[in-house]
Amino acid sequence: MGFAMPAMVPSTGFAMPAVASGAASANSPSPGASRGRAPAASRGGRLRSVARRVSRFRCILCSEISREDLATKEPDPELYARTTRAWQGKCDAFISHSWSDDEGAKWAALQRWRKAFRAKHGREPTVWLDKYCIDQSNKNTDLRSLPLFLGGCNELVVLCGPSLLDRMWCVLELFMFGQMGSGPRALTVLPVFREDHLATDKLALRTAMYAFDVKNCQCSDSEDAGWIMGLLMDAFGNRANINKAFQNLVLGAEGVRGAGAAGSPRSNLWQNDSRQD
Repeated sequence: MGFAMPAMVPSTGFAMPAVASGAASANSPSPGASRGRAPAASRGGRLRSVARRVSRFRCILCSEISREDLATKEPDPELYARTTRAWQGKCDAFISHSWSDDEGAKWAALQRWRKAFRAKHGREPTVWLDKYCIDQSNKNTDLRSLPLFLGGCNELVVLCGPSLLDRMWCVLELFMFGQMGSGPRALTVLPVFREDHLATDKLALRTAMYAFDVKNCQCSDSEDAGWIMGLLMDAFGNRANINKAFQNLVLGAEGVRGAGAAGSPRSNLWQNDSRQD
C-alpha cells in the first residue's frame, strides 16, 4: 500500500491513544516504561475488553438493506434489531460511504457490487453498514470498535462519491484498511456519480483525490475529530505525511487505477459507472 501505520490494530485487538487530541498526558508513562510485561490482572482486563468489543460485531444480509434507509442519516434503533452477530473473518464486506453523497447513486453502486458478488459466490453477501450495525444505545463504544469490525471483514467496499474524501470517519476507515490490507482482504472502490451531474462529480472526485489535505476533513463531533487526528498524527508525525500516505493508498486502489474489466466492481473510476443494473 506504500505505507505502514504503527501496530494500532493487531489481530486480536487494538490500542488507541487515551486522549482525543493525541497529545501525551502529563501522567502518561514514558515509552520505555510500557515495554515490560504487564501484570496478569491488567492483561486479563484488556483481553476481556477486547472480547466485549468483538462480541459487538454485527452484520446484515445485503438483501435486507433498503434504499430508503440509505436516503437519510437519521438513526433508527429498530434497524439494529435486524442484524445478527458476526464472527471475525466471516463478514464479506465493510461498507464505507458518506451521507452527503447522492443516495440514488450510492444505491446503484452497492447493487452493482452485490450483483457481482452473487454471480461469483452464488449467495447473498453479508455486510457491515453503519446505519444498521451501530447500536445507537451504545454508539461511542461501537465507533471506538471500528478497527475490530473492519478487521473482521474480508473486503472494504468504498462507495466513493465527491464528498467521501472530506469525511474524517471515512478517511480513518481507509487508513485502518491500509494497516490491515493484506492476505484475503481487498479494497474495492465504487464510483458514486449522479447521472445528471456526471462530468461535475467526476471532476470533483478527481480533485479531491489529487488535492487531498486532511486539514479539510470534516466531522460532526469535534471530540471525534480531535481523537481521529490524534491517531493519524501519532501514526505519521505530520500532516504532509498523512496526505502522502492517503494518496498512495487511494490512488493505488484497483478501482481508481482501472485495473479491472469494464462494468465490474473494479472498473475504472473515471468510466461512466453510474448506471443501475
